[in-house]
Amino acid sequence: MDEQQKWEVARVALDAVGEKYDYALAGSMALRAHGLAERPIDDIDLFNAVDTDGAAARAEVVQALTEAGYEVAVEKVWALNQAANLSVADPRQPDTEPVQVQMVPMKTNFYPAEMDGLRVLAVEDCVQLKAEAIEWRTEAKDFIDLNQMNAVLGPETVDAHLAANNRSPVDPVVFRSQLGQVAEIPDESFARYEVDAFEAAEIRMNILSWTTELAADRPNPLQVQANGPAAGVQALYLDQAEAAAERISGNQPHSMLTDHDLTMEAAKSRRLAEVAEAEAQKASEEAGWMRANFEASGGGSFAAMLRDQGADPELVQRAINSEQEDVERKETLSGELQHQAEGLREKADDLDEELERRAELGPEERAAETTVRRELRGQITARQEPSWNNALARATAPTPHQKQAARA
Repeated sequence: MDEQQKWEVARVALDAVGEKYDYALAGSMALRAHGLAERPIDDIDLFNAVDTDGAAARAEVVQALTEAGYEVAVEKVWALNQAANLSVADPRQPDTEPVQVQMVPMKTNFYPAEMDGLRVLAVEDCVQLKAEAIEWRTEAKDFIDLNQMNAVLGPETVDAHLAANNRSPVDPVVFRSQLGQVAEIPDESFARYEVDAFEAAEIRMNILSWTTELAADRPNPLQVQANGPAAGVQALYLDQAEAAAERISGNQPHSMLTDHDLTMEAAKSRRLAEVAEAEAQKASEEAGWMRANFEASGGGSFAAMLRDQGADPELVQRAINSEQEDVERKETLSGELQHQAEGLREKADDLDEELERRAELGPEERAAETTVRRELRGQITARQEPSWNNALARATAPTPHQKQAARA
């Protein structure tokens, strides 16, 4: 579905439920409406106030779009029936891809703007939600949008909008760390949004420059220079690339992960370890109780009952064997859960060690590893078989910036 059709779908949906259920246009279309983004529109986001009747609103959107000639399918419903994804297709143009409409309850701080007859999230909320997106994911489109926001509004205004938000304030240290992950985003990911390698390097350079200004009193050991190879502005020397590849290959698989992925995986492993330990403790207590009862009763309560009733000795023994197996299963389960917990904690420690290893590198070494890792990830993004030789060749090839400088 082309962009003009997407705007029409958004208009039909908002005409149906905008004022009635307090929905407003969000996401990439809201940014486009405010002139804060230029990248192609992917889907349609409609956010509304929390605790409204999402099911009723969804039904009215489906009806309005159907009456307008579109085919609508509800693909997913979640958040206690308050949120949903709709797939909207135009049967008049069967060769076009359907567009996804996401209807989500989202608490915002400012009243929506009215733009060309559409209710659109306020600029302040657009900035805040984009920053929140960066806190839990690192996708090329988010960095493209943030770069454009800074270009249009100015970084001081963006920082002011973030600082003024009382609903969910952005931690500058965490935010800076997340922004730094732009250096790991390969050119191939930016290319999906019609951003070439030259522009991708410009975005990385701008975002990385921004990170140095945030939480300046808190040094970041993993920071990389904005105008170096980690941004894609300069190429690596061959010896730098080969040394980085050797370090990365010697610390696999964790060395292939980004800093963000390392941090998230470590936190996830520790949470899972805590759950496994709690279940192991519970199973151990149950096993202890079952073992004590088994021994005190001479083979278990059921076997004792059969024995008291004068049951056949063979039947009593079967009951004893069955109870013995139950006890042993519970004891085995406790041991397995504890083993899982230990493995998860060991994994988390290994991930932390990889972060510590990177923190001990010099700036040039960190930039070299980031560059080589980005090129490897780019091959994966392009659905190619990862090749060290290809990654090194790309990491040491003159960048578009260097070619431009040479021509000048």
